[in-house]
Amino acid sequence: MLLNLNYELRVRTLTDPVNADNAIAKAEERIRKVLAAKGALKDRALQQFAHANRSGLWIFKQALSNLEDAREVVINRGHYHLLPREV
Repeated sequence: MLLNLNYELRVRTLTDPVNADNAIAKAEERIRKVLAAKGALKDRALQQFAHANRSGLWIFKQALSNLEDAREVVINRGHYHLLPREV
């Protein structure tokens, strides 16, 4: 029974919709999800997959900058990479 509950919790966590208080936080979460799912991406591909046009390019760039400042995302040879979270 306990094993089944842990499985359900993991599934719900993975499929949880973006829950953020503002547009920049939503864009940050979209960037994290895209890089986790697709792997390293160039700037234009990341914009397309994260739907930067929905919130605007300034918000997307600010969100990406925030993630870089927090060392969650790095750029290497023109590709953005999501760094693993420390536990």
